[in-house]
Amino acid sequence: MSFDATSIEYAFAKLIGNTTGARSTSHDADVFRGGNPKNLAKALSDAADALEEKVKSVPFAAADTEPGGAKARIDVAISRLHKIAESMSKSATVSREDYHWEIIGCLVSTIADLLEKAKC
Repeated sequence: MSFDATSIEYAFAKLIGNTTGARSTSHDADVFRGGNPKNLAKALSDAADALEEKVKSVPFAAADTEPGGAKARIDVAISRLHKIAESMSKSATVSREDYHWEIIGCLVSTIADLLEKAKC
């Protein structure tokens, strides 16, 4: 199976709200092909920012907003993404065409669609 950086780019573009195929974005396919941790950290940070914004439009039930509820768990997960991105930005280890980003791309695409549906 060949590395599908374009699908990863499309997933991130959908989440962030950019057009697909835009060049020189934090989620350009070349970022995922190249594996530079600073560039990957920017892509992850931008995705976390987009998640944070999209979650604001989701109508949570009162129980979901209590400590330990769904909203709190989502907020913690987004915070962890920001911390991971910060840690990645300090790394010098290049991982070209890392299949983990293909998995993340699939999850990002799924989450973006679920959030779109949830804000109805």
